[in-house]
Amino acid sequence: MASFEKAAKAGQRIHRERNQPIERQKFGHLEKHKDYVLRARNYQKKREQLKKLQIQARDKNPDEFHFGMINNRVINGKHVMAKMNGKQSLPKYRKAQVAEKQRIKTKELRAIMLESTDQKKNIEKLQCTLSLYENKEGFKKSNSHIRFYETTDEKKELTKSQDNRKETLKLNAKDTKLSHYKKALQARLNRLQELQKAENQLRSEILQMGKSINKR
Repeated sequence: MASFEKAAKAGQRIHRERNQPIERQKFGHLEKHKDYVLRARNYQKKREQLKKLQIQARDKNPDEFHFGMINNRVINGKHVMAKMNGKQSLPKYRKAQVAEKQRIKTKELRAIMLESTDQKKNIEKLQCTLSLYENKEGFKKSNSHIRFYETTDEKKELTKSQDNRKETLKLNAKDTKLSHYKKALQARLNRLQELQKAENQLRSEILQMGKSINKR
């Protein structure tokens, strides 16, 4: 049924709203229906929010207590943590939150360290492979087969052309493999550098969290 209604409305004429007449432009923008819809939704949203706040204020428990009330103060309408002995102290519930974050960060640090170890091993393997190919030790001998020639001159010419062709093929294959291994090596080096940066950042964050927990 809903799809039928949509199909019926598809052929309806679009009704456009008029602009503000020239003689009334001094009174400002003429509100359209879409402007009214936005204004009404905004008004309803604020009204619902005020209702929720009124219910919270009405049902508030005067004897309510939590540990944040000990060290928190309201100064000029802002919540500020009190200082003890010139140092910023954390309440108990905040210390528990920071300890949980520190535990999660430590897990992330371990995972990054494992990945960086794997990357180092792969980089060493790629470096060994590159050194082998650069020293022409990474290529296998090409298969050979017997050829019969009618004359000695024909044999010399064909052998020379075949040797040249083999050399070019070998060089092209070597260049292709070398470029492939070099790209892979560079990508792994970049990844290792990113992991090291992330590891250093996590270490500093964990150290800062430990300092904030140990403050009394």
